[in-house]
Parts: sequence; C-alpha cells; structure tokens
Amino acid sequence: MGRSISQTTEGGFSAISSTYNPSGVFGSGVVFPCTASFAFVVPADVTAVRVRCFGGGGGGANEYSSGGDGGTSSFGAYVSATGGTGGKGRSYSGQVHLGGTGSGGDINFTGGSGKSTSSSPSSQPGGGVASYFGNGGHAAIPASNTNTSGGDGYGGAGGGGSISTSGGQTTGGSGFMSAGSVQRNAYSTTPATFVPAQHPIGQGWSVDMYGTGGGGVSSLRGINGGGGGAISAGSFPGGGSGGLYGGGAGGGFAMLTITGLISGNSINVTVGAGGYGGSNTVPSGSHGLVVIEY
Repeated sequence: MGRSISQTTEGGFSAISSTYNPSGVFGSGVVFPCTASFAFVVPADVTAVRVRCFGGGGGGANEYSSGGDGGTSSFGAYVSATGGTGGKGRSYSGQVHLGGTGSGGDINFTGGSGKSTSSSPSSQPGGGVASYFGNGGHAAIPASNTNTSGGDGYGGAGGGGSISTSGGQTTGGSGFMSAGSVQRNAYSTTPATFVPAQHPIGQGWSVDMYGTGGGGVSSLRGINGGGGGAISAGSFPGGGSGGLYGGGAGGGFAMLTITGLISGNSINVTVGAGGYGGSNTVPSGSHGLVVIEY
C-alpha cells in the first residue's frame, strides 16, 4: 500500500528530511507513498489531501518488437499522470516517443521523450520522469558513431545518454537535484549521484525531490526517475528504459489539492506499471508512484 517517506529507498532515492520543501508541509504532515494500487480510505477527521501522481516509464524496444507504454497513475477521477510511450523498433527510425503528461492537477508536467533509430549505435536510451519542479529530460539521440549526452531535466529527472563509441565522453542528463552518469570511454563509467550542493540550501531532502535524479548512460541506469542508459532500465519512479533501436519515454507528473472529502469514503489509487521491454533481453520502464499527503 504505502510506506513512510523515510523508508522509501527504491532507485537509490531516500527522502530523509524536509530541509528543502518548497511545496510546504500539508495538513498534519503525513506523507504516504504508494507503490502499488489499492483503495485509500479517507482517515478520520481528514477532509483534504494533496496528491502527486507519477506515470510509469515506457519500455525499450528491440530491433523488431516495440516496448510497452508506461501505465497511468491516478487518484480516483481527481488527478492522473499518463505513462511514457514505449520505444519502437528499427522500422520506426526517426519517430519520437512522447513522454507522459499530467492531467487535472494544479501542476501538470510532461516526461522526457525517447526516439527510434535504424543506424549505429543501435542502443537507445530512455527519457526522464517529470517532477514537481518541471518536465523530464529527453533521451540522447545519437547520430551514427558519435557520443551524445542525455538531455537535462527541465526541473524533472535527466534523460539517458548514449554509448561511447569512439573513446569520447558521454553523460546522462542532470536532474534538478542530481548529476547524470558518466562514461569516459568504453571501460570507465561513473553512476549518477545526488549533488545536494547544487542547490544553495545544501543538504536535505523532502517529498518534493521525487523524480529529480540524473539519467543513466551505456549499461548504467539513472537514479530517482532518470532515464535508463542505452541498454539499461529506467529508474524509479517513472523513468523510461533504454532499448535496441528505440528507447522508452518518461512518465508525466501531476499534483492536486483536493478538499471536501468525507472520512471513511474509499478512493481507488492506481499506480501505473512500467512498460514492458520489447524482448526478454530488453529492460522495462520503471513503475510510477502516487504520494498522498494529509
């Protein structure tokens, strides 16, 4: 159903404080992250909630089989975020795979896109999830025999970077609170890392930090919603997966404050699944997330 915010550690992300929390504490400060679908029963004396939805990431393609679209995350009929489009195979060269979008929120943002190719290098990275701060970063679109870095998040998570094909350096895109992965040559890689010092407030994490991680590169996945590298899975929540000839897009984001609720009423919460990979050798996109505050 859900876990305390201090216990949420999927994809290398652990929100352990609220030092940097621009959205502010809501209600009595309860934060309820939901990583599986269930029926939420409005607690006693609660009439308002604030909900954040992250759609699932799209799966990567293989040469002839497309990846699956990420699933939609929603809180009843109030607010939702669609999943990223799955990657397409070689015959769809040049096609852009659009990120998921938020709907019904006070804030709505779009995940980073992926793309298909028919040229070498054939491995394509995934797009980053959107976040409270903005849109996700687009996956790198490598041209033949070049090293191309993933797009930085526009407030969201970074997109995945390509494989280094000629000894040069390539990186995953940076997220709002994370640097992307780095591949310096064919044998040297550095995973994506959190960089609290990038923000002037420095240390401290809050629920606002979901979906602000860096993108992966080569076989490295990103962190905290970053798009997968060229041949790696998307990271939680909602990162798009890399694939062969086509990478999946990142999930969308929406946040809404809902008032007038009645204690004891039940509201269906749906957490979007990650899109499946185009074959058993191609990774899936990450599942989404719904966060309820009251």
